[in-house]
Amino acid sequence: MPESLDAPAIRLICCDSLETYARVAASCSRGQGEAPVLGRPPLARGFGPAVGPGPQLVDASQWEPQNSGEAPSALPPSPGRLCVALDEPSCRVIAGCLAAATQRELALLDPADWVAQLEALLGRGELESLTLVLPLWSGAGLDPSWLGRALGFARTHERALAGLPWGILAASDPTRLSVVVAKSLVQHQIIAAYAEAPAVMFAAATAEALDCRLATLDADAGEPAGEDSGGGLRVIDHRHLRSATARVLARRAASLLYFRGHGRFYCGLEGHLCGARPLSVAPEAPIERCLDGLSCASPRDGSYDVDLRAFPRIDPRSYDTPLMVLDSCAAGGWSSPDWEQGIPSLAILALSGAPSGVVCGDYVTIATPLSHVEVFAVLHSSANLGEAVSRLNRARPQAVAEFPYFLLGDPELPVGPGRWPGWAAEPVELARQQGPMSQHIRARVPVDRPFVRVPLGIQGAHAATTFVRHADPGLDLHTLHLLTSDPPELWVALERPAGGDDLATLDILTVPAPRLPAGLLEAAVLTPLRVRAWTEALSPGVEPLLAAAANLERVEQLCSQVEGRALTMEPREILACVPSARDLWLRAHAGALAHALTLAPKGLWPNSLWKGTNYAGSTIADACPHCGVSPTLRREYDSGPALRRRQWECVACALILDRPVMPTMPMPELSVTMPTSIAPGQTITATLVLDNSALAHHFAVAGALLFDRKGHGVAAPPPFSFELHPGATHTETIELSLDGLPDIAHRYYARALLLVNGVWMMATRLVTVRAS
Repeated sequence: MPESLDAPAIRLICCDSLETYARVAASCSRGQGEAPVLGRPPLARGFGPAVGPGPQLVDASQWEPQNSGEAPSALPPSPGRLCVALDEPSCRVIAGCLAAATQRELALLDPADWVAQLEALLGRGELESLTLVLPLWSGAGLDPSWLGRALGFARTHERALAGLPWGILAASDPTRLSVVVAKSLVQHQIIAAYAEAPAVMFAAATAEALDCRLATLDADAGEPAGEDSGGGLRVIDHRHLRSATARVLARRAASLLYFRGHGRFYCGLEGHLCGARPLSVAPEAPIERCLDGLSCASPRDGSYDVDLRAFPRIDPRSYDTPLMVLDSCAAGGWSSPDWEQGIPSLAILALSGAPSGVVCGDYVTIATPLSHVEVFAVLHSSANLGEAVSRLNRARPQAVAEFPYFLLGDPELPVGPGRWPGWAAEPVELARQQGPMSQHIRARVPVDRPFVRVPLGIQGAHAATTFVRHADPGLDLHTLHLLTSDPPELWVALERPAGGDDLATLDILTVPAPRLPAGLLEAAVLTPLRVRAWTEALSPGVEPLLAAAANLERVEQLCSQVEGRALTMEPREILACVPSARDLWLRAHAGALAHALTLAPKGLWPNSLWKGTNYAGSTIADACPHCGVSPTLRREYDSGPALRRRQWECVACALILDRPVMPTMPMPELSVTMPTSIAPGQTITATLVLDNSALAHHFAVAGALLFDRKGHGVAAPPPFSFELHPGATHTETIELSLDGLPDIAHRYYARALLLVNGVWMMATRLVTVRAS
């Protein structure tokens, strides 16, 4: 990685044919700033800042190799670094130049059998990088078909490509494709030329809305880059876009331009990315209309929004940067009908200008406020651009489908701290304590850079929560972001008043993120519908249960917000929320059950507890589990708007079981066994079993087993409550006693009544209470 501008000047050797191109490519000196191109490129930007002299264009007929005419000796290719091109004349020759100059293995794809051939190449394993060289032309016109096919292949082969640095070298014609490859060959010189230029984030939102405290890029010329000016990291935000300032800043050289904001494949960031010009038109040419002859969305100041100026209509080819990130929806779209009119998507326009590489997506993408840090983090912490994009995709699985972002460019383009040394500082001291489920780090870190990067050295950071604390009253810890793609990193932004200590101490605790057990959230969401089926007699238990359900929903939302996140609050404030919510949910069940049991003297029939409609029954061959009689009766019915229930009856034992039955709502199996009679002075034992062994759900359970109606004299123990864990079976052993003579010796129903995650279950056994 270059550290200065002492790199050889760039010379582009202009070749009038593929044969000449191949000959020049074989004779170019490696690493000396020479590269062949086809024809004379209409744009030769991005080989150095526009304020500099630019590359030297030399006709091949007037070019003399720097090695006195001797072709450089061929170096053996690395089989793990694949350069794969469509077997088309221009792609074949241009890809061959890249492969030979960079020691990659060249493979050609037959257009008729390319999928099987590419699958075979990926199946070899042990790959270090994959570079696809594809045409975006058909005859004299644009044709994005191969870009769409390549992305479709990537998404159907996500597992094979996951973690592999890969990129697509593609252009609208052979000349532009040769220029993209030339930039890869002289990347050493390009990086050196832009070393003093700042990296700039172009954001449609305000810096405050993004929780971003990077310094803004001043419109006054002459602002230096480097550590004294924020490490070369700058932001152009909403306020610049709503004034004329951003148009001035857009003409500045930048080592990185990161666009973040609303957009479409032809327009982004309020006209600061304008895709209305065909490639055949110069990027600075005035443009009065949008695509298809339509008007610009903001043709005049105030026409679109009262404080919005007319869109500046800046072509992506106008920006002066070697690397562009288009975090704007569909900037890399390939299915637009405008391709037929010579107008590709914003990303292809950008790659036809200054950038050596463009990171983009072809769908709507979703980014959270602090996720701009992810872009800086993956670029700073990766060895090459392909690895950075791969890590960005792993860090943003929520952005869209497989591979929300892809690279147009060479995946082996260098990135990392050597390219941007002023972005992030590393800890000068780091002590790590590893527990079975947690990790504690104490780090001494500098505060003189925009960010501090702390490698966490753990796995599964996406399912963890990291707490960051410090005891320094003069320290402002204002930005925390956890990059969860392996290896995980914590990025922290710190500020200290002038004259303070240059070092700060951070305590960093990483623990598994709190989560509600499976099944509780689903139960909480459905509870408001289910309680509508409860009878009026149960109404005292409704409000506490609804409050506990709403609390579960709030806690789940909190859990999802802290998972994979770094926080500055005390750990106990977060880690206690799930146990507290589970306890409240269980106590609400116990309270609702207590109200239901007050109905026992009048009989605990299902229709006294919950409503039922649309009954339908049929006989079944299943025998009664109590007396063995067959057939038995199965009856189903609706109970409220969100529940279907099933009763099981025996002609001898009457009701056996009443429980919910819905394929989408798994419930544990309930069974009760007990003697069929009890006499004065006798104690009988009932066994209640709730079997959850086949389910992965967690249940709150409150229940009781007792005789209903009056006159039996049978004493029952207090109700019980417990949490039933996934895969577990719970057994309650219940002793029922008859100490004296019953007032009425008769047959009674022993009812096992349970409230399970907000749903009632009942098992019944007919028992004779004897007088002697």
